[in-house]
Amino acid sequence: MRYAFILRNKLVWPICVQCRVLAVSVSGYHQHQARRRKIASRRHLSDEALLVHIRAVYAVNRGAYGWQRIWRELVKCGVRVGKQRVQRLMQQHGIHARGKRKFRVITTDSKHHLPITENLLDRKFTVAAPNLAWVATAGNLVSWASLCPKNDESAGKRRSNRLKAGVPWLKTTLVQCAWAAARSKGTYLHAQYVRIRARRGNQKAICAVAASILTSVYHMLKAGTFYEDPGPDYFDKHNKDQQANKLVNRLQNLGFNVTIQPAAA
Repeated sequence: MRYAFILRNKLVWPICVQCRVLAVSVSGYHQHQARRRKIASRRHLSDEALLVHIRAVYAVNRGAYGWQRIWRELVKCGVRVGKQRVQRLMQQHGIHARGKRKFRVITTDSKHHLPITENLLDRKFTVAAPNLAWVATAGNLVSWASLCPKNDESAGKRRSNRLKAGVPWLKTTLVQCAWAAARSKGTYLHAQYVRIRARRGNQKAICAVAASILTSVYHMLKAGTFYEDPGPDYFDKHNKDQQANKLVNRLQNLGFNVTIQPAAA
């Protein structure tokens, strides 16, 4: 109240005289006015305008940011605002960070009416003879060996996509076989390695070749057959039209007119 009285009457009486009469220090009065100006400069945005900025930062980060991280982003963008004000506005308008989904264990004993895969082993891991117990599919075997590709992304940020350790001796053996197969030119596995290496690199290509080897072993043991190599031109024959269109587009980009005619049988 005394500081407000001095401010209203500073044109009538000198500030030092008023401070002496009201028993306040001159420095205290000026510090109070400086604090008021600082608070007023922070309030240059209305609540409605500040809420627009908050919603923009919240949308850009896909709802993953809470009030503390949103406040830091606003300060980086040059919006001077206090933490408590950001927290209050977000609470009033129901803006909050999305929490992670709780981990839920899903087993074959879950309560639902969907068909359940039959338990072939029934915890009996020893059999009397070979070829009596098999996993469901080749994909399950590849997953057990930890050779499945991984794509872990959260809130627009990529996490580590390294493969798990899996079965060390099996995975190591398959990777060594994959390196040997990748060096064998004129084979399907070499063609697969070359195609994937151009897009994903050596390590990803070798893991894909190792997964193909394990898949082939699964089918050979289950069907009792031998391995038959599809050949290095398998991918070209499998996607014949796609490969032809790609080559035509490349020639057209070089300035040639191309007409495709099937060859005589």
